[in-house]
Amino acid sequence: YITEDNGQKWYKYGEDPDKQSPFQVEVPNDGIYGFTLRVRSGAGLADALPKSGEKPDVVVVVDRQAPVIQLDPVVQGVGGEANKVTISWNISEPNPAEKPIAINYSTQPGGPWEPIVEWQEDQGRFTWSVRPGNPSKFYLQVVVRDAAGNISQQVTPQPIVVDLTKPSGRIVDVEVLSRKPSY
Repeated sequence: YITEDNGQKWYKYGEDPDKQSPFQVEVPNDGIYGFTLRVRSGAGLADALPKSGEKPDVVVVVDRQAPVIQLDPVVQGVGGEANKVTISWNISEPNPAEKPIAINYSTQPGGPWEPIVEWQEDQGRFTWSVRPGNPSKFYLQVVVRDAAGNISQQVTPQPIVVDLTKPSGRIVDVEVLSRKPSY
C-alpha cells in the first residue's frame, strides 16, 4: 500500500506475483511516498488494510531534480585584505544534503578543479584567503548537492584576478627640462 500524505489516504499499489523479495515500485513524480506491507497466508489470513492516519512503515523521498544555485558576483578585498575573495550564492532545494556545498578553483573555466573547501554546511558565503603560490588568475566553481545525490554547479563567467605581488620601483634617471622664460 502507498500513501502520498503520510498515511491520511492509502492506495493499494499492487501484488507481488512471485511472492519473493524484492518488490519493485515505480512512482510517477518526485515527492514523499509512504509504504506499508500486508501479507496474506495461504488460508487468506492477513492484517487489516491500512487505516487513515496510520503511519507508513517506510518513507521514501523521490527527488530527481538537481538543486538550483545562483552565484553572486565575487567580491575581492582591498588594501590589506586584497588577498581575500568572498564568494556568495543562493540555493533553492527542498531536500538539501547535510553538507551540500563544495568550492573549487581552476586556471581554466572547464577545470581541472582544485578544492578550496570540501563539502560543508550552506552558509550562503565563504571567504577564501588566497595565498602566495595560488594562481593569480583563476575561475571559481561552487558545487551544490541534495540529499538524493543530485548535483549542480556554477562557475564564475570571468576569471578572478588577485595580484599579491607588491610592486616596487626605482628612479633610474633624472632629466632637467629647460624652460623658456615667459613674458
